[in-house]
Amino acid sequence: MKKHMKYRQKKRRRVDLSLLLLTLGAAAAALFLVILSSFSLHKYFSEKAEAGQEQGEDSAATTPAVVTEPQTAKVQEPIVRPQGVGAAENYRALYFDLGKLETAQQLRALAQQARDAGYTAVLIDAKAPSGLLHYASDVPTATALGLADAEKLTARQLIRILHENNLFVTVRLCAFADNAAAAADTAMALKTVQGDTFVQDSARRLDPASEKACDYALSLMRELDENGADEISLCEFGYPLLGAEQTAAGEEERFAAVASFAASAQAAVREAALSFEITPQELSAPKSGRTGIDLSVLRERSTLFVLNCIGRTLTDNLRAAAADYTVRLFTESAEAVPSGFCGIAEQRELAGQ
Repeated sequence: MKKHMKYRQKKRRRVDLSLLLLTLGAAAAALFLVILSSFSLHKYFSEKAEAGQEQGEDSAATTPAVVTEPQTAKVQEPIVRPQGVGAAENYRALYFDLGKLETAQQLRALAQQARDAGYTAVLIDAKAPSGLLHYASDVPTATALGLADAEKLTARQLIRILHENNLFVTVRLCAFADNAAAAADTAMALKTVQGDTFVQDSARRLDPASEKACDYALSLMRELDENGADEISLCEFGYPLLGAEQTAAGEEERFAAVASFAASAQAAVREAALSFEITPQELSAPKSGRTGIDLSVLRERSTLFVLNCIGRTLTDNLRAAAADYTVRLFTESAEAVPSGFCGIAEQRELAGQ
């Protein structure tokens, strides 16, 4: 019995020793695998990092650096408005044709002549009835229609030269008498009852009821206002006196379209004064269903009217009608401001023009 127990104990010790050796072997193998794995991972990530660095260096070497040019702000010269001119008691303007001028030197010479002759202001056309602009405009519609001549002086340049001679600058703008724009974009053109483009004396007009036509005129007004114009004088802002019955618009539509445009024109200008140029017929008949012009409505937008008497006689009836409004006279070679008028603009040829 004792001998049998000793044998069992001896056998158990051999089993325990074997298990211990196996456990130690397994632990050693596991440790070796851990060390090997750690080394392999370290080597893998190290090589990957080095490869990435080399790729970045190669990319940096082959990809040109982006150089951003500094943005230089376009500096506009400040607007220096004339002092002590433009008031009713001393407004005496010279009208001359910008279309005949080719250089800034010619404009400077005319401005000096006007000042030396005792004028306090000038009246110039920004847009003639032909539709051609007399300055380089940035208005998108003018550019798109090919009416913005980049070779001309800008509005800022023109007005600055005149201001240098302490001249009040009244800019005349034909709103809807515009053959060029109406021909280039018939969507803006005034239409007949039949739907055709209205043509009178080979000339087309813009439609006062057309939103696009109004926006074009208003954009030009804003541009002139922002560039120093002291006054913007609107002419041809209604329907044609002759042939109005041929147009698609009825009488009430004409009144509404002109009134709406006048309100928008008042809102368009912030610094410049606003005036409306009228004809003797419009002064004599202050509400016309043919043209859509109602002076009582216009007077809510501007108190100043300019009576165009070029080629016409200033009659006693016109003088009497002018007494009901604030009216400036636009005439030919007048020596003095007639009684009852708040100033005068003269069309006179000067040397060099």
